[in-house]
This record gives sequence, C-alpha cells and structure tokens, in this order.
Amino acid sequence: DGQGMDEQWAGYDYYNKNNNAIIQGVNKSPFRPNVLKEDFLKKAIKPIYPKPFNDKILLIIVESLGAPSNSDIQKEILKPVSEQRGFFEYYDDGYFEAPASTISGEIKELCAQDIKGFGLRLIPDISFPTCLPRILTDKGYQTKALHGGNGNLYDRFSWYKKAGFTNITFSENLHEAQKCSAFHGICDNEVFPIIKDYFKEDRSAFFHWMTLTSHAPYAEKDIYSQRFDCTHYGVKDEVCRNMRLQAQFFEGLSELNSQPEMSGVEVVLVGDHSPPITSGTEKFKNYKQSSVLWLHYKIK
Repeated sequence: DGQGMDEQWAGYDYYNKNNNAIIQGVNKSPFRPNVLKEDFLKKAIKPIYPKPFNDKILLIIVESLGAPSNSDIQKEILKPVSEQRGFFEYYDDGYFEAPASTISGEIKELCAQDIKGFGLRLIPDISFPTCLPRILTDKGYQTKALHGGNGNLYDRFSWYKKAGFTNITFSENLHEAQKCSAFHGICDNEVFPIIKDYFKEDRSAFFHWMTLTSHAPYAEKDIYSQRFDCTHYGVKDEVCRNMRLQAQFFEGLSELNSQPEMSGVEVVLVGDHSPPITSGTEKFKNYKQSSVLWLHYKIK
C-alpha cells in the first residue's frame, strides 16, 4: 500500500538490524511471527525454483520459423521432436510475437534488448548491452556461436565478441562443409555433428546456433525430405517450401537429441521472425501474424 506494510508482514531483516534509525516510522521490528494460525501455517509449501543456468545449454534461433495458423501443421512440423518427450526431463512449446528481422530476433534472445539498426560493429564495446554469453562466460562456461553465413553478414564477426562469445565459427571457417542456397552458406544439416561434438566434453558449455538454410526464398533444391505433405495441408509455393524446410530441420534436430553426447543438454529453440511470403494473402491465411514458434526441453 506504499507504507511498507508488505515489508512488515514479510519481516524483512532491515527491521531487525541493530541500529537506532527509525524505519517506516518505527524503531523496533513490527514483524509478528505468530500472526498465522499453526494449522494454517502447516499448509505452506516452500517453492522449488528451477536452477537459473543448466550446465549445458543449446540455444537455437531458427530462420523464418513462423507459427502456422493451422495447429495440425504445427504438430506435423514439430512431430519428430515432440514425440521424443519420453527422452526429456521436461518439454514445452508455444508461440509468441517476434521482431521483424533476423538480427533483431537474435539480439532479443541473446541480450534481451531491442537494438535499432544493423551496423552493430559501430557500437563501442562499453556501450554494448550485457548479454547472456557474457554472463555465462563470467560464470566459467565455454561459450560458442555458429552461423552458417559469412561473418560479415550483420557484423556478426564483431558483435558476437562484444556479446561475450569466446569461440565463433562462420562459413569461412568450415571450408569442407556442404553449401546450401541461402547466402551460399553452410547447410544446416552440417551443423548437427558440430553441436554433438561440442557437448561430449564434461564441462559447463553454451552453444548458440543461428540457422540459415530455411532463409527466404526457401530454395527447392535444399529440400531433401518429403515428410511434410503440402497437398494434404493445402499449402503451396513459398509457404510449402518454408514448411518443408522447417519439417526437415526438426528431423535433423530429433536425430541430434538421440545422440548420447546430448545427455543433460537444455535446449531453447525459437524462430527469429515470421517468414517473408510474397503473397500477403497466403501469409495471412497460413501464419499467425508476426509470431514464431518456440520449444524448451532438457534431454535426460
């Protein structure tokens, strides 16, 4: 109520400090330990809060992972992973509104900030926000970021370091890896083995992956899985290709989840932005506007 009554009821310890100062108009503790009846007090259950940081964390931001309007489509896309719930300590998924660009979505998830513009190399180190990789690095984690495109794209060569990553990989560091259409970057299916190898060591580790293969215009030649039936779900052209690429990605993620090296890894996955679709009518019909999917689970 603005007069400190909540603190009095809670019995904050500054009322019990040995000093002569008057706090909230009193100079002795107003805390009443017997205010609750004993039988009522016994019903109290101490909350068990989740550990703030798991020892092994994988953050995946998926290119153009929109939230389908048709819930059956969403279930079909996520099916390879959602059917693995028996292998997880917990699993949850959903959708929320996201920024309009890749870089904005990435900064939002890593730094909890809304930074305007794309020239992030121009931001002085001292002015850059305190981001999750920096926090985890300071806690003793090994922190790695990987993007399948060139490091110059969106200045990632610069701001990944400012964000606190100690190990950074781009397409120019993976000469032998297969290339896909998007920015002639590394295909997403080349990254799963890299993640598996990263988590095989027994140490506190954080891996951030910004995917690439599902970037617009959703290249037909990069689709190798036909599991998602576009005709059955009544989608076509760009929408069909986007959804097939997403369904294909979750097949690869499911296989990664099953690897013994991934035991104990907490996975946080989220789309960067709603997929760009040329036809506004088709996008409005097939996607929840400005929304992306997210998943959160921990592998046993």
